[in-house]
Amino acid sequence: MHLYAFVAFCSQILVRESKLIKLFPPVNACGNITDKDSGDEEMVEIDNLPGSQLRAPAEIKVVVSQTEDDFSSDDDLPLSNFTKCNVSEKVERKQKKKKIYHWVKQDVIPSDQKGTIVHETNKYVQQRNRTQPVTDNKIRAFIGVLILGGYVPVPRRKMLWERERDARNELVTEAITRDKFDFIMSNLHVQDNNAVDPADKFAKLTPLFQHLNKKFMESGRLEQMHSVDEVMVPYYGRHGAKQFMIGKPIRYGYKFWVGTSRLGYVYWFEPYQGISTSISTTYAEYGVGAGVVLEYAMHYERTELLTNKGFYATGTVRENRLPGNPLVDSNLFKKEGRGSFDFKKISDQNIIAVKWDDNSLVSLCSNYAGIEPIHNVKRYSRKERQNVRVKQPHVVHLYNTNMGGVDRCEQNIELYRIAIRGKKWYFPLITHCIVLTIQNSWQLHRNHGGDLDQLSFRKRLATAILSQNKKRFSYQRGRPSKDENVDIRYDRLDHYVARQEKQTRCAYCHERATTKCMKCNITLNVQCFMAYHTRN
Repeated sequence: MHLYAFVAFCSQILVRESKLIKLFPPVNACGNITDKDSGDEEMVEIDNLPGSQLRAPAEIKVVVSQTEDDFSSDDDLPLSNFTKCNVSEKVERKQKKKKIYHWVKQDVIPSDQKGTIVHETNKYVQQRNRTQPVTDNKIRAFIGVLILGGYVPVPRRKMLWERERDARNELVTEAITRDKFDFIMSNLHVQDNNAVDPADKFAKLTPLFQHLNKKFMESGRLEQMHSVDEVMVPYYGRHGAKQFMIGKPIRYGYKFWVGTSRLGYVYWFEPYQGISTSISTTYAEYGVGAGVVLEYAMHYERTELLTNKGFYATGTVRENRLPGNPLVDSNLFKKEGRGSFDFKKISDQNIIAVKWDDNSLVSLCSNYAGIEPIHNVKRYSRKERQNVRVKQPHVVHLYNTNMGGVDRCEQNIELYRIAIRGKKWYFPLITHCIVLTIQNSWQLHRNHGGDLDQLSFRKRLATAILSQNKKRFSYQRGRPSKDENVDIRYDRLDHYVARQEKQTRCAYCHERATTKCMKCNITLNVQCFMAYHTRN
């Protein structure tokens, strides 16, 4: 404590208390420069001390005088009359209540939705006069087989249950039988056929789409930049909503509008079904695309609508959709060379239209970014046979950085798309919802610090689902396949007779036998060895 703080403290002490103040040398006591008192008076007061002395440390000792007035009758009491103070007793303090967080496990497909699938499937089974009910565990095992079929594809799905060891999968055979899998596949339903909307072409799957959109929004972390594009689900059958898209990797199938994050997490998706696409009546006058705020990047009026609603958008635009065609003609613009750009801005609104020449001409419209700062990007020039620097407006750079979310999502799905195909028109859509959910789950796993790649994540998921539904009993051996061991049966190498403890039927004459072929592991009588291993 400094000296001036001691002075303030001493002024508050009673006069009857004597004070002893010790002053330490000034701060610069050992220095070459010394300070003098600011006054000529012989009395030393606080106002006359130099600054170095005021900043020096000091100590104070207070001695309380004991006068007659300070004594009381309580001082004559014996020590036994005094009670001992409880040192362990703590002073009660008001503690701030901590907020309690209740953590719950959240499944992407909750039990009520699974119950709906089981309920609707069993209802459809009863309508077809079948007597084999479907349980929740079997639905889980069915989905597990579909997931496994995405990264372990086989030419025929029945190969997963055959007896040959080259294609048989023990996880699948122990979780669900082949007949049960086929039964669920032919009767799987999400919506009651008697309660569908005839105007909705995807009415059988609309409850599933709505549920997934809700869960995706609740589970995902919203970001500033969103990517909106179209996705194709392969389908080669007949359906009113089937589309043909030129320039897409998947040209035939169902078209979906999808909104994703920059890295590919899907927030929502909407099937395209032409004029019958479900849109709000508020935006019906703007068309199907604008009704769901999806096709805004293809028309100037959509960008203007989003500006009025407080949304920012940047996307490609067709030149014939710009009012008045304000940009330079494309035929003249190509002659200016690579990296040239032209832009126009609406005077009363913050909307800009840009045309840029790269390998081909591209036109963009934005209410969020402009052309500055200009970026220099690296491109390969065939004419000069080397990399060159090309000018790029900021709006184009922003679009290229954040527009690939849907493409990344589609790439993740195509890597391990479910290869098992069915005869129902909606089965490809169900499998697409499954792989879409897995892709989002993997994105959440990576966002929370997980280190599994997508293949390892899918393998662990399929293994966990199939292992949980493993049967607790084994089936008896059925009739062996006619083509079993067909390659080693006629090779005429190392076919030896061996005895077996249990008497079984001969594979050739079907009589009882106690011998077998060691290599083929087939029961055979000795007299049937030559005939069985000889090709007719």
